Amino acid sequence: MTTKTDTEQLRADFEAWASQYTNYPQKYDQIPAWQAYQAGRAALQSQVKSDTTLFCDLKTDEEKSSFFLTGRGYETGVIAQAIQNDVAMAYHRCSEYRKELEALQSQDREDAERYRYLVTKLQQAYDGDYIEIGPMSLYCHMQSQFKGDRVIRAEITWGDETGESIGLSEAIDHARHIEGEAK
Repeated sequence: MTTKTDTEQLRADFEAWASQYTNYPQKYDQIPAWQAYQAGRAALQSQVKSDTTLFCDLKTDEEKSSFFLTGRGYETGVIAQAIQNDVAMAYHRCSEYRKELEALQSQDREDAERYRYLVTKLQQAYDGDYIEIGPMSLYCHMQSQFKGDRVIRAEITWGDETGESIGLSEAIDHARHIEGEAK
């Protein structure tokens, strides 16, 4: 990664290299790249440097979006001015999608924990007889077996003490909470 000091050193090295050719204006002033360099150099030197952050120093999509929205992308020569806002919005959408993805992944982790808990309790009910934890009760037994295949019947009932209807996820969370207090 190029740090600011590395970038400053590279710029200084380039300035030193370029300064040796300033004695030959008739030769280099005719080259479009040299003319563009001189114009860009003059423009950068005339600006008040409020933010010295470079694009390569940015880590998140939010930082990159802000970089382009403030006009720094064009000022630093990273991107054309005409597409700067479109690129900023693309980075903004990426950051929003990342937030949504993280929220979904968090929900997936919670659901996976509930599933593992439920499977563990069903196995305990199969090994034992009947399990009752808070609003949830589990009963599991083998109905039949043929050539190593088993047909298992599992019953899960749940409810709220107040008679309110609750979902299975809430019942599992409540049972996990009760067991957590018991341990």
